[in-house]
Amino acid sequence: SLGVNAAFSECSWCDTPETFKKSLIICIAGSANPIQLTGGG
Repeated sequence: SLGVNAAFSECSWCDTPETFKKSLIICIAGSANPIQLTGGG
């Protein structure tokens, strides 16, 4: 979907598979739940 594609282009995930997974998760989680990502403020 468009959101995931945006996350792919905006986040720098071109690295190792581990970094890719981490960045993608952080990216999507950050877009969906920024408050949760920062630990609730």
